[in-house]
Amino acid sequence: MNLNGLSPLFKALSPESQTFAQKEIARYLRRSMVRRLRQQQDINNKSFTPRIRRDENRKMLQGFARPNRLLTRYHSAGFEVGYAGGFGKRARIHNLGLHDRIMNRFGKMSDAKYAAREWVGVSEDDIAAINLILARHLSP
Repeated sequence: MNLNGLSPLFKALSPESQTFAQKEIARYLRRSMVRRLRQQQDINNKSFTPRIRRDENRKMLQGFARPNRLLTRYHSAGFEVGYAGGFGKRARIHNLGLHDRIMNRFGKMSDAKYAAREWVGVSEDDIAAINLILARHLSP
């Protein structure tokens, strides 16, 4: 996330405060994504599209809610919160509602179209919380 374009408050911070604020914002966004997954809500606080399988009572995408699978990378322009590797590929498929080849219960490969369940991203509530974090770092 590039914070320079997000808020003029970020530019007013000292470089040390910017680094500390980035880490706090990244922690907040990680917790927000995990909370959305556990509550089965997308970034607009709407419930996920129900699954079409037999076990409809099971919660979806719970493997992605494990905090050790969410990665945070810091760089000069800001930071990134997301998934990497195979989890990144599967998270993208589920988040955007793409097609994937899966093995069905009979051991044959078949195509599957997933409903878009967008939990990776920044919501309006997240932007408001980020502005509060930045304002808190500006005050002495």
